[in-house]
Amino acid sequence: MQLALIAASLIAAAHAQTACAPAYDPAKTYLNGDTASEGGVNYKANWWSQNSDPATNSGAASDYKQWTNLGACGSGPVTTVAKTTTTIPAIKASTTAVVKQTTTTSTTSTSTTTTTTTTTTNFNNYDHNGYWGQSSGYFTNGKYQNSLLSYCQTGHWDTIHLAFLATFSSSSPTTGFILDLDKNTYGVWDSTGGKAIDPKVAASFLQVGKDIQACQALGVKIGLSLGGALANIDLSAGSGPGIAAWLHNTFFGGNDPKAVRPFGAGVTLDGIDYDDEVSVPPVADIIAINTYLKTNNPGKMFITAAPQCPFPDYNIGGALAAANNGFDYVQVQFYNNAQCNLINPLFNFDQWVEQLGLPIYVGVPGSTPSASSGYATPAQVQAALKVITGDILKPWLWGVMTWDVSSAEASGFAPAISSILATL
Repeated sequence: MQLALIAASLIAAAHAQTACAPAYDPAKTYLNGDTASEGGVNYKANWWSQNSDPATNSGAASDYKQWTNLGACGSGPVTTVAKTTTTIPAIKASTTAVVKQTTTTSTTSTSTTTTTTTTTTNFNNYDHNGYWGQSSGYFTNGKYQNSLLSYCQTGHWDTIHLAFLATFSSSSPTTGFILDLDKNTYGVWDSTGGKAIDPKVAASFLQVGKDIQACQALGVKIGLSLGGALANIDLSAGSGPGIAAWLHNTFFGGNDPKAVRPFGAGVTLDGIDYDDEVSVPPVADIIAINTYLKTNNPGKMFITAAPQCPFPDYNIGGALAAANNGFDYVQVQFYNNAQCNLINPLFNFDQWVEQLGLPIYVGVPGSTPSASSGYATPAQVQAALKVITGDILKPWLWGVMTWDVSSAEASGFAPAISSILATL
């Protein structure tokens, strides 16, 4: 079933001097690119916005501000032109909830026969996923992140995404890439322009590779997150298969002897997460990447995304809405956007489920300083989860995603959330 969101708004047209856009209306819904004026200043919406005063919520989109200040506007007449209607498709993948399952195999032996029985049962516990690599905890306790393995050993995490593979392009195999795991701790792998890797950074990443394997031995899955708030990802149309092969040989199960593997030759990650908050990648190429990776890593690859909570997400929304897109679940950031934060009455978990038909992880900050807005206490998270699990939406909830592991451990948020998830 295809649903449509029709966006219609008015934008200002310039006269002899910059004319003021229509006055800001707090009751109106603004989409990315829409303009409004307030106090003699024009503003442009960075994404979906409603009841968010541009005068107090303007800045760079990378700082999670909802508006960009376009400067003072003149006193000339305001001319308005109807903005082209935009239709954004959203595919409802299924009307039946996807239930997590686990397979248990037991063997019974007697003196004459051996019988093996395989049963599939509902897997009712919820996972706690997080991100590691950006030392968000520094803003909580003034300390940089600890080792990846140390967080895996806490028992508070089921999946940890390495953040971030921040820069790559259609020609990354030849021009290099940037994998940023915090310059103050594990370093930044920067091979762009053919630059040589600092030996200290190379050694540090090999240690991270050992931690990855140790985490996996503990049952913690390790993913690779692509993007971030300051991402520089350039996917040109038709580049998907080539990028997929490069990712496969650099981080996953590929065996190209010429591939440079930052974490070591024997290290294979468990999946990828799309968190590009800057570009809008071609839908066909995202699907091509997902298809290639799953085909070449059968049964070993999870694919997810971390969209911001306004629906549809400006960056990855098109790919998430497409049919047969290869995504297993989404980790929605229910923070940094006042209109749909978890603590807002308009918290829109149900909208994400209805429109996409994909399992959801509820994304929350690990401490107040970890996000621009929207921190929810463990008690508030628990209250929201209880509402979801007491509703028909329960099967669509797969757990909680926290940004990030360092802040969540420093604040005590991680053990609290793990305990809450264990008792739902």
